[in-house]
Amino acid sequence: MQDVDTVEQLRALQPDQQQRAVQNLYAGPEHPLFVGIKGAFLDAFPQCRSAKVFCGMVGRLGPMNGITVTTKKGQRLLGLPRNFLGMPVIRQAEGRSDQWLPTGRS
Repeated sequence: MQDVDTVEQLRALQPDQQQRAVQNLYAGPEHPLFVGIKGAFLDAFPQCRSAKVFCGMVGRLGPMNGITVTTKKGQRLLGLPRNFLGMPVIRQAEGRSDQWLPTGRS
């Protein structure tokens, strides 16, 4: 598989190819593709702008790359996908890193 450098290139792939592309990327959250995915996620789900959104290595899942949405206590975020551009989406409550909730829809 060829390298994917932009969100536009990632969007052009099939879901299984998207997942392989992002999971084969070993970089920090400042990587341009991760920054682009985070921006696209916030554009698609503006209700997350008041939460902390992290795009990168999510250790509790494997390790694997994912999107973590950390909400304040009592804040509800409905309608988040299970995956976004090949990355699993995890929601957790602020101060409760031991308790995470997989999001509901695919």
